Amino acid sequence: TGNVPSFNPMIQIVDVTKRYTRNFDMVEFKSRRGEFCPNENMLQMLIAQLNASQRDRANRSGNAKERLSAPRRMELERRDDNEQKFFENSQTMNEDTEGSL
Repeated sequence: TGNVPSFNPMIQIVDVTKRYTRNFDMVEFKSRRGEFCPNENMLQMLIAQLNASQRDRANRSGNAKERLSAPRRMELERRDDNEQKFFENSQTMNEDTEGSL
């Protein structure tokens, strides 16, 4: 049978809606999105909690191969930070653009 490497995917939950929606701030879009979660801050908090739960579960795994290594944890945190900065910058750019129209 041979030596089969262990595959342990780490699920990272990210709300990419802002990245792929041109009219994110339109009332019609926000009302549809609000049907799922009425508060954007609550949605971001929920996503952060789900990610923390996933990482915690991986770190508590009885199987050492399933635990997240320190470099992998740092990489996931770096990606979270970069994604957050991207959305903050894009929101600022949208506000600047709207003010100049």
